[in-house]
Amino acid sequence: MANLVFPRRNLPGGSDSWGREVENHLVSGVWGLQADEQDFNNSSRAISGTLSTLSRQSNELASRTTIEVPIPSITFAGRGDIYPPPSRTVTSAIPPGEGGPREALIFITGDSRETGDPSLERILTFSFEGTQTYRARVERQRGAPLNWDAEVWAAFPARIPSGGGELSVTAVKIRALSDTNTWTVDNLKAVVHYGAA
Repeated sequence: MANLVFPRRNLPGGSDSWGREVENHLVSGVWGLQADEQDFNNSSRAISGTLSTLSRQSNELASRTTIEVPIPSITFAGRGDIYPPPSRTVTSAIPPGEGGPREALIFITGDSRETGDPSLERILTFSFEGTQTYRARVERQRGAPLNWDAEVWAAFPARIPSGGGELSVTAVKIRALSDTNTWTVDNLKAVVHYGAA
């Protein structure tokens, strides 16, 4: 803002005090305008920073995705009183996230059914890229009938490589003493929640 040049302060008579009063009003007005300009510039910088942050967060949210991956069913019949106990493994490919390796949470759900004489213990293990991430015992509730159903669920974090990864589910049947025993784990799916790149 341009500097104001005021007349000399030797005006005649009562004009001098009037001139000083006008000068003071003009100077305070200029200072006020300069303060408003500075406030506006500061607000513009703050708004620009906030918009930049919101844009980055919006892009990050857009890059986060959730997908559902089906997992094949597992069924096996017969005894489980041998060593090593019988097991079955199925695998599913977990696709890569956008923008390189991604942290993710993997949630697995499914159903477990056993018919015939029950086995004493059923174990499910979940592995990602060859590393066991979760192990659970599938149990029948006390007082439930011998032919029983159960829900299967698991959750664990994983780092999804840029080329994707392999999820493995292994069912192990222990101490099934009857040839009439059949254990089925089906309706399995993995819900993968990708984090930011």
